Amino acid sequence: MSILGYRADRAWSALEPFILKEREARGDVHYSAFFEDLVARTRKNWPPEEHYGLKLKKLT
Repeated sequence: MSILGYRADRAWSALEPFILKEREARGDVHYSAFFEDLVARTRKNWPPEEHYGLKLKKLT
């Protein structure tokens, strides 16, 4: 989540209109459902450091 979440959210923002059109064209409300779920979970639990109790280490 912490590595891919931000990029998945940005990708969803760009792709959402196309995904919704594809769902409509296919008649499939589940098209890209797992991707949408990932983005929904990312948005709900952002930033991950706070929601997952991550204690990130630094090299310095």
